[in-house]
Amino acid sequence: MMLKLIGIMLLVCATGYAGISASTLLKEHITRLELTRKMIDEITILIRHKSLTVTEIVDELISNSIYTELAFLQIVKSEIAPGIPFHTAWINAIKKDSKLLVEEKIELISLGNSLGSSDTEGQMSALTIYKDKFNLLIKKANENYDKKGKLYRSLGVLSGVFVAILLI
Repeated sequence: MMLKLIGIMLLVCATGYAGISASTLLKEHITRLELTRKMIDEITILIRHKSLTVTEIVDELISNSIYTELAFLQIVKSEIAPGIPFHTAWINAIKKDSKLLVEEKIELISLGNSLGSSDTEGQMSALTIYKDKFNLLIKKANENYDKKGKLYRSLGVLSGVFVAILLI
């Protein structure tokens, strides 16, 4: 009987952990979106004040340890090669990053296509638009976390309790 109770308690803990883990994934998604918005701010600064090329911008971003969470930056660096246009390398890198959602991939591909394609002021305007788009994505992700985060945590524990009651 004691072994059964210990097993049931472990089951409740495991399902609770699963719910907390699902909730944590939502929070990590928000963090990545905020980091992407910060990256857009930094790109704006690099273009405005240093007039860097797109390849130099990627190098500068990679050298900043803040952006290690954004896997597509490392991928784009490895995709850039002689004879391969930056935009092609950028698109390939975005498509290979499995942590990005479809909506984010669309916006980031569009952002990459706008980099280096116009004068400084045109790029500043485009980057402002993309920053606003990512602000909306962050707002939606926060609303999603508020709705589903607590639900996932609660369902995790409650499903464990439900199964425990069935086993008793």
